[in-house]
Amino acid sequence: MVSELMRRDSGDMEQNLMRFRAAMSMVFWIVLFPVIQGSMAVTVKNCSYPAVYSFGDSLSDVGNSIAAFPVQFANAELPPNGILFPTHAADRFCDGKLLIDFLAFGVRRRPIYPVLRGISPDFTYGVSFAASGGTARASSTWKRYAGFNSPFSLDVQFEWLERTKVRYSYYERQDPVIVVQSLPTLATLNSSLYVVYAGYQDYFFSLYDSVLSPRETLSIVGSVVDAVVELVENVIEFGGIDLLVINLPPLGCIPAMLTLFLESTPDSYDSRGCLKELNKITTAHNAQLGDAMITLRAKYPTANLYYGDLHGVYTDILSSPKSYSKHRQTHGNET
Repeated sequence: MVSELMRRDSGDMEQNLMRFRAAMSMVFWIVLFPVIQGSMAVTVKNCSYPAVYSFGDSLSDVGNSIAAFPVQFANAELPPNGILFPTHAADRFCDGKLLIDFLAFGVRRRPIYPVLRGISPDFTYGVSFAASGGTARASSTWKRYAGFNSPFSLDVQFEWLERTKVRYSYYERQDPVIVVQSLPTLATLNSSLYVVYAGYQDYFFSLYDSVLSPRETLSIVGSVVDAVVELVENVIEFGGIDLLVINLPPLGCIPAMLTLFLESTPDSYDSRGCLKELNKITTAHNAQLGDAMITLRAKYPTANLYYGDLHGVYTDILSSPKSYSKHRQTHGNET
């Protein structure tokens, strides 16, 4: 059965991904983002930043991969992707807004544009460096058209940030009359919000493409977390002060994974109907990432490092869906 499913075309795969990303958008629409600092939940003190800069994979990509490889990622512009996004095709593998869209709209009330966008971009309020198919770990074996992947891993995305600073510096020295594009000032790079939501590509497609078994995938958690930590340190040393690092949703609850790794024994599933073995991967990732954030806070005391617990919100919705329903009971009456 699994071998048959693995022969599905890319459209089926992207349908599954679209459903998952739509769910992620719903999560952040309902609860913008709880953050964990140390062992207690806190509210981000300043939600008004001059700009937002985003790193990650297809869960945050707003158009970089389709700009670079328009044939390989063409489905990002085809329904159902983008059908609920205001006014135009969104270049996202989602029917509407992604997590980063809600965050950008919440912070600046403006969309966030991909760094590779060549037509009508607006980088006034930040840039997205996230790219579909981009891994957290450095990409070394990428082959064009070889599935849902790209060479834009986190190390490359950080290089884009460095290059962005060079361009800001260049245009800031020019006569304003001849600069036709509105850009942030160099000074705002230190006071902007940096969002890191990465690692999903490393796990999901290792499993989806049968590159690794669940046990083998669990063994790469340390290297994936190390890559995320390396990016965070690079951003801090670059000058970033406010960073939101978001953990991953449970792999064993994702529709595509539940289909591909269908089990016949009830003991393989938890109380939410999710696959226990696959959830071990994201549980390990999130635990190591959380520990790493605590270590980084001690190492960089002047930085504000926030750990976004998306996993907690996602599993709470699965456990108590009626609590998030528009038709939930209020004072004994339907609302």
